[in-house]
Parts: sequence; structure tokens; C-alpha cells
Amino acid sequence: MPSTEKFKISGESFSKDSMKKQAVAIVPGAIFGSFSENMIRISYATEMEKLEEAMNRIEKFVNSL
Repeated sequence: MPSTEKFKISGESFSKDSMKKQAVAIVPGAIFGSFSENMIRISYATEMEKLEEAMNRIEKFVNSL
């Protein structure tokens, strides 16, 4: 799972903020256990076109941090 530690925010905050600012759903890692509180989980189970759009939105979100 990707880590959010570099941005000094929890996986939960990263997930909520990415939804709010870029309309991208990301799962906070903490739902898989406390060992992954600073991680996120991204599903790739969709069409390539949608994945590319989602990755572009995530990139915009990360660049805004």
C-alpha cells in the first residue's frame, strides 16, 4: 500500500481530502489494521480510461499538498 507519511497526513485524511477535492475514492489503510494508518489502498478493478483519469486526479491532489 502507498504511504502518506511524506505528506504528514494520515491515510484517512488523505482519503477524505482526495474525495472532497478531486472526487476520487481512496480507501484509508487503517481499515486493514492499525499498522497501516499512514497508508492508502487504491482499487484498479475498472477500465483503463477510468484509471488514467483517477490517477491524473490523484496527481493533482498530491501536487496540491
